[in-house]
Amino acid sequence: MDSQKVYQSIIELLTVLLKDEKLKYWMLKDEKFQKQTISLINDLVTLEKEHQASFEGQKWAVIFGKAVVLLTDQKHRFQRLDNRDVDAMYKDYTDLIAYVARKYDFKQSQIGSHHPIHQENILTDAKLSSSTIDKFDEQERVKSKAEEIEKNQNGEPEAIGGNIEENVQRGQESEHQVNQNNFFNPLQQSLADMPSSPASDPRFYPYSTKPKWMPIFKMVLGIIGIISAIVLIAANAYAISVSFKLNGSVDKIGNVDTMLGWLITGRKDGSWQTLNDVTNNYNLAAMGSGGFLSIVTFIFYAIPAIYLGYACFARPKSNREKYRISYFALFFTILFFALSIIQIYRFASPDTLKHGWKTFYSNNFDSYNETTFNTWWEGMMRVYPVKGVTIFTDISLAFLGITLAMSLFALVVNPRPDRNKMVKANAEYQQAIVATMQGQSYTYDESLFDNDEIVIKNKSKFRLWIENFFKHKPKKDSSDKNDNN
Repeated sequence: MDSQKVYQSIIELLTVLLKDEKLKYWMLKDEKFQKQTISLINDLVTLEKEHQASFEGQKWAVIFGKAVVLLTDQKHRFQRLDNRDVDAMYKDYTDLIAYVARKYDFKQSQIGSHHPIHQENILTDAKLSSSTIDKFDEQERVKSKAEEIEKNQNGEPEAIGGNIEENVQRGQESEHQVNQNNFFNPLQQSLADMPSSPASDPRFYPYSTKPKWMPIFKMVLGIIGIISAIVLIAANAYAISVSFKLNGSVDKIGNVDTMLGWLITGRKDGSWQTLNDVTNNYNLAAMGSGGFLSIVTFIFYAIPAIYLGYACFARPKSNREKYRISYFALFFTILFFALSIIQIYRFASPDTLKHGWKTFYSNNFDSYNETTFNTWWEGMMRVYPVKGVTIFTDISLAFLGITLAMSLFALVVNPRPDRNKMVKANAEYQQAIVATMQGQSYTYDESLFDNDEIVIKNKSKFRLWIENFFKHKPKKDSSDKNDNN
C-alpha cells in the first residue's frame, strides 16, 4: 500500500468530517467516533515521521490536531505510533468510513478532491456554535420522544369489549410478537444481504507469486517422501531382523570363548553371573529385537510420509492449494524425518556399530577386554551381514536427506502473502458493506480475482475400482425377489 496515497485519503476524509455540522456534533457526543478520529491523526503523524509523507507540499497532522482540539474544547495527545505499518493505518481509515456510514448515514461519495483543501479553512470549519449544538440536541430530544410515544402506542392493550383480563393478555402477546418480528426480521434480512468477503472466493489468490513448476515439484516431493519412508522401514526391519544371543555369537565366531566367562557388572546371587548365562536376544543395535517397539517405530516412520503425500497429491480446490504446500506439512515432515535420521544413524557404518557394542560390553561386564572384543567384532563382520545393514541404512539416509533438502527448499520458495492485495480486499469488503447498508449494490474489483481455472481430471480406473470395491451395495427388498421369481 502506497503511504502517500493513504496519507492523502486520510486528509480528505478528515476534511469532510470536520466540515459537516452533523458529523462534528456527533464527534462531540460519540466517544468512539472521537477516538477513531484521533487515531487517524496519529496515523498522519506516523506517516510524516516515518514515511516523509506530505500533501501539496505541506504537513497536515498539526492542523487537524488543532482542529479537533478547537472542536472538542479538550486537550488531546497526538503522537507517532511505534511498529505501525501502512496497511494497519489504511484499515483505520476504512473502519472509520464504515462506522460513520452505519451510524450517521454517511456516504463515501462525499470524500474526494472536489474542492481545494486549505489549512486555514480547516481551522475555521472545525468550530461549532452553541446554537447549532442546541439545535441538534433539540432534534435528538424530539426524535427520542417520538420513538417513546410510538413504542407506548404499539404496546397499549385493547380494552374494547370482552373480558378485560383477556384483552390485556391478548395485547401483551401481540406486543411481544410485534417486538419479536420488528427485531428479528430486519436482523435476519440484514444478515442475509451482507456481502461475502472477497477472501472467501476460490478465485482470490492472496499470495505474491505463482510458481508454475510447483505442481510438478509437489508430486516429486510426495514420491520421494513416500520412497524414503518405505526404504527407512525396510532398513530398520532388516537391522532388527539380524538378531542373536551373546553366547550364540561367541560359539559361531569360535575363537573368543574367553568372553563366555566375562562377569556381569552388578550381578546378584541367584541371577545371571557371566555372559554365558545371558539368554536375551539382541540385534546389531544392541537392543531387544522385534516386539511392540518395532511396530510403533514403523508407524512413527510412516506418519510423515502419509501426511506429506496427502498434502502433495490431494486435488487442489483452488489456486491457493495448487501453487503452494502447507507449511504445517513441511514442518511436520522435517521434524519427523530429522528424528528418524538421528535414530538410525547408529546403523550408518560398521565403526558406529562397533562403538555402540564396545560401550555396551564395557558398561555391563567387569571382565571386559578390548583385545578380545576387537577379535569378536571382526568375527561379527564375517559371520553376520553387518555391511549389508549399513549399506541399506546409508541408502535410507540418502533418501531422507533428499526429502529434507526439498522440504527446506519448499519452505524458502513457498509463495508469501501479498499484504497489499489482502488490504485491498479488506477495503473492498468494507466498501461493499457500506454500500449494502445504504441500499446500494457494489461490485468487487475484478483485479482481485484470478482468471485461471482449476482443471479437475477424470478419476483413474484404479481409483474408480477402489471406490466400487468399498462401496456398499443396497440390499434388495423381498418384494423385488418375489418379482424376479
